[in-house]
Amino acid sequence: MPIKRLTGLGDRAFAVADQVRVLAGNRLITLTYDGTNVGGGPRDAPGYQKPDLDEAALRKSLIRTARSFVSGLSAHD
Repeated sequence: MPIKRLTGLGDRAFAVADQVRVLAGNRLITLTYDGTNVGGGPRDAPGYQKPDLDEAALRKSLIRTARSFVSGLSAHD
């Protein structure tokens, strides 16, 4: 899985597949998407659909959420 360095978010930030990790001061924030948006379930079940995750949209959502956390932590320091 490729690691994407993110800029403008904490001291250092990286996105890897379904995770965004941000170092903000002495805190490490890890956000993980744990679910599916379409399909899923037991593979052998009737009507099974392979999960269809849009990684770019998922990463964008996690980054937006991480910004809220970093902003909130900065306000309390």
